[in-house]
Amino acid sequence: MTSAGRGRGLEFRRYEGGTEQGLRDSQENLRDPVDPSRRWFIGAHLAKREGTTVSFPISLQNGDPTSFSPRPVEMWVEVTPKTASGVAVSQYSFYDIAYEPSRPVPVINLVAKHWPAVATSADIKTWFRFVAGTPEVSIAMNELVPGVERVFEIQSLPGSVVRMTVLPPTLPNELRLNVIETHPSPTAEHLPCLRVAVSPGCQKAVHITEPGTGRVRHEFIVATVDGQLASDVRVTITDRQRIVTDAIALPLVDGVRASLGVPVPLE
Repeated sequence: MTSAGRGRGLEFRRYEGGTEQGLRDSQENLRDPVDPSRRWFIGAHLAKREGTTVSFPISLQNGDPTSFSPRPVEMWVEVTPKTASGVAVSQYSFYDIAYEPSRPVPVINLVAKHWPAVATSADIKTWFRFVAGTPEVSIAMNELVPGVERVFEIQSLPGSVVRMTVLPPTLPNELRLNVIETHPSPTAEHLPCLRVAVSPGCQKAVHITEPGTGRVRHEFIVATVDGQLASDVRVTITDRQRIVTDAIALPLVDGVRASLGVPVPLE
């Protein structure tokens, strides 16, 4: 981003990451189904490894590189580790948006812990939205009584239930929320399939899929002020399908969603 017209305006440029996080793959001219007049650019940047943790920066940029790139409100990203021979060994799913600071465009950092030692690259599939999908469940967190479990059925996934429990506070300026999803077969074979989020004021979110059990556990730490929770803090549960439908995404090629390929450093 540079000044233009002797300081009377701003001129934006395509963010390519420079030497710090240069582009490794990208797709341009992506259509927004909600606003067909807009076009978008999605970039996968240089991956960074720290021990068994690998970070993947991805950017969503205006299709017109000279125009401002706003931040999306919702995303679903799937990162698939691949061996040198191209075999997929697992999958990571991300939906918490963690923006990198001081970037001229939205750059989101995807942090994959316990990266498989045999995986030398990643395939990345992305879905972004500027209008949030309709959640299956939306409840004000202050309606949850500490220590009392609330159970919600997921209408779009028959047999699936979500249990929420606010734990008694251990520190004066935070609350903890536990959420447990339970899914029957065959839904249990395709987890995670729900976005569980707390906003605003979420300080920490941990999501743990338990393979073979049909369960996904979520742990949230939410800020309070003088022990009081803000009235606008809500817990939302959104079906993955509602997020990816009509989202800005990579194209379908012969019925298969395209992906961005990124090499992963060995050390």
